Amino acid sequence: MADLVVIGSVALDNIEGPAGTSGDILGGSATYACYAASFFARPRLVACVGKDFPVAARQALEERPIDLAGLATLDGPTFRWAGRYAPAFKTRETLSLDLGVFMQFNPKLDRPLPAGSILLLGNIDPDLQLKVLDQAGPAAFVAADTIDHWILNKREVLIKGLARTHLMFLNDEEARLLTGEDNLVKAGAAVRGMGPKIAVIKKGEHGALMFTERGLFAIPALPLDQFADPTGAGDVFAGTMLGVMAAKGAPDIAGYAAADPLLREAMAKATVMSSFAVAEFGVNRLRSLTPAQIESRLEALRALVRF
Repeated sequence: MADLVVIGSVALDNIEGPAGTSGDILGGSATYACYAASFFARPRLVACVGKDFPVAARQALEERPIDLAGLATLDGPTFRWAGRYAPAFKTRETLSLDLGVFMQFNPKLDRPLPAGSILLLGNIDPDLQLKVLDQAGPAAFVAADTIDHWILNKREVLIKGLARTHLMFLNDEEARLLTGEDNLVKAGAAVRGMGPKIAVIKKGEHGALMFTERGLFAIPALPLDQFADPTGAGDVFAGTMLGVMAAKGAPDIAGYAAADPLLREAMAKATVMSSFAVAEFGVNRLRSLTPAQIESRLEALRALVRF
């Protein structure tokens, strides 16, 4: 099994939407990614929280096989986000945002990462992503995520990081914004032209697309009758995909980039894990998830696309 290091946020979220109100719950990009990845590998979390971080939230992280040595507790409040989803989850509105100690976040790796290891750069400031890349060294397989804010406000720095990234995760809106291409097939090719060997474009309820040197792979989302909270679903997708890759391992960057059957398997399992994540607020559904339930839903996905 390969090392998997996840850099990102751990937060407390307050969510309003068609399914009700969550109250302060455990959230953050690194939380979702690590929680999902931990079903397949043992991710190492690098993030920060404040001294007000609840004991119950820390215990929720400790339930999973996640290396928490890199979770720093800083003097100040934990990153908090509050948002509201419109009916049918058509749009999302940020009600409040308090970065707290996340403004002081200065992620550090204790050593360069060896060949075969995987690094996930969550949707943090592109300048921080570059700092982590400098520490990680050239041997690790690097995956990255971003958000529209960084595309609009730190495009040049983001593109510098893209040139050193091997797998890029974007949602469809971000892909169009980054590339200027309305057509997602052209957008995927344009992302690969910026450096990443693999581009994954997430389309929410419409599935996901993966672009590699072998061409295009598309997978649908699972139709669901239980949907409460889409927050973090994209991070669950990314964490799962990389967790599956880490579980199988590869000797070097080229090994991961060329492993098309493994990448497709990882995409399928990422689709399944995301379908569970949205069923309840935060990571609540993942906390009760079993391997048997994952396998059962994976079989349902196979049946859905078989013809």
